[in-house]
Amino acid sequence: MTVTTAPRTDWLAAHQEILRRKTLAAPVEGHAEHAHAITDLLVAYAVHYDAGDLDSMIELFEPDATYESLLGRCEGHDALRANFAPLIARYARTAHLVVNSTVHVTSSTAADAVSYLHALVQTRDGIAYGLCGSYQDQVTRRSGTWRIARRFVADGLAYRTEQIEPADRLPPAPTQ
Repeated sequence: MTVTTAPRTDWLAAHQEILRRKTLAAPVEGHAEHAHAITDLLVAYAVHYDAGDLDSMIELFEPDATYESLLGRCEGHDALRANFAPLIARYARTAHLVVNSTVHVTSSTAADAVSYLHALVQTRDGIAYGLCGSYQDQVTRRSGTWRIARRFVADGLAYRTEQIEPADRLPPAPTQ
């Protein structure tokens, strides 16, 4: 089997850069509160996506937001909806895990965030696919609400699994 994927450093470089910039910059007043709200925003995206709640997910983006992934680039709420609706409808289940988030608040109205992404999707016939990579976000705050202004999804590695029955997940019970 030949694996073709981005080198490890490609999808981690943005994370390292934000960590570096965050270390060098003086903290913005209210940084902790802003960073917490932004982390909640990133989690809300994953939860709404996995719940299939397209309207709530789209509201997390600025009206003119840009989203770019290996599937292409889209701009604005209508394009986001056209991008995500078939993806949500396509899979029986999804789980988007957003972890190792680093938030660099650059002002009271702007921040950069990078998070590890582990996305799992299961087709209706039980085949599961996974993707590990990162979300690289620019977020803005208007009227007290943080939203995603730009999201780039960098892929790192992908894999495929097959469904197993719940009973197959556990080792056999010990005999007495």
